[in-house]
Amino acid sequence: MRVERVLNNNAVQSILDTGEQIIITGPGVGFQMKKNDAIDEEKIEKVFVLQRGEHASNEMLQTIPDNILAVTAEVIAQAEHQLNQSYQDSLFIGLADHIHFALKREEEGLEVNNPLAWDIKRLYPKVYEFSQKACTFIEQELGTALPDSEAASIAIHLINGAKEGMQVTDTMHMLGIVRGLLHLIELKIGRPIDQDAASYSRLQTHLQYFAQRIYNNDHFPTKDDLFLYEQVQKNYPEAFDISKSLADFVLQRYDYHVHPEEQVYLTIHIQRLLDA
Repeated sequence: MRVERVLNNNAVQSILDTGEQIIITGPGVGFQMKKNDAIDEEKIEKVFVLQRGEHASNEMLQTIPDNILAVTAEVIAQAEHQLNQSYQDSLFIGLADHIHFALKREEEGLEVNNPLAWDIKRLYPKVYEFSQKACTFIEQELGTALPDSEAASIAIHLINGAKEGMQVTDTMHMLGIVRGLLHLIELKIGRPIDQDAASYSRLQTHLQYFAQRIYNNDHFPTKDDLFLYEQVQKNYPEAFDISKSLADFVLQRYDYHVHPEEQVYLTIHIQRLLDA
């Protein structure tokens, strides 16, 4: 492989024999390199495939400055490491394009609010926290501070770009399901949920998987053992009643039958909220 474009000391652009545009990252992979130089494969840490097919348009890639491409590559590499996640190649160009225009809007004084910021922060706290760090990194590298809402926008790109992840519309549906469940729980317990509590973190993680099962009509793997179901019903009557309300809501709204064992786990998480 040969250098097509040096982005910085740790990132270069190249083209495969198949015509695919790629970004290559790795310590020193671009150091003192110039166009057409052979790339030291031992320095390659990650390869982002940007375009497939020799006739694919190169227009978007050419309009994004080198430093933004390099920063994007580093953000994704850090996301893979810190979030323990793998991402689709398509994430690179989409995220780079977003960062490019976010910086332009900020420089022009145009503020765009993200209506999903609150949901993303609440339902994907680890991705949101990483995205906040990414905004700080972008400011350090490129010299422009991004508004808080950009953390949510970057988080959405990461959520949708995960290899095991969902498409944008799927994510929005999932957010709606989880938001409705959390709202119902708050109504039933009569107070806002403490989002800093460990019990909330465990609950929202469980609800994300629960919402995914509802959306995909994929039922909880069960053993048809009702002993634990009867125990939580007896020992945690208030939490059990709330979980029953959730089950009724899900059946009515999404035509999804909640198995007793699923309700057991909901009851236990809700009880932890009540105990907090």
